[in-house]
Amino acid sequence: MVSGVKTSDCLDLLFQTFEEGTSSAAAIAQASDMIQPGILKIGSNYLIKIGNSVAKIDNANLQSALAYVLAFFYVLSTGYPLPLKFVFLFFEALCGIPYSISSVQVKNFMNNVTKEIILLAE
Repeated sequence: MVSGVKTSDCLDLLFQTFEEGTSSAAAIAQASDMIQPGILKIGSNYLIKIGNSVAKIDNANLQSALAYVLAFFYVLSTGYPLPLKFVFLFFEALCGIPYSISSVQVKNFMNNVTKEIILLAE
């Protein structure tokens, strides 16, 4: 948590949904607080928002959209939004991506959480 900000209050920095028929320009305008790469879902379409532009992902689902967002953070060499840092570290753990922070305690914690989730899913 960053200075009293809850992660759940900041998920709109990562993911926002809009009704079918909303134009990508309108979605971009409404998602103005999403300043780093994030996901816009318009109806059943997933788009990656980067600044004031979007990239449409063909035949996408939430899983592939998250993978694209992680890739854009890597390619653009930008840091994760601080309130969502541990959410992204969790995504890294699920995808098998080497952790982007060096704390052994955090790495161990994320490994344990990932193992528990995999066990629950089996």
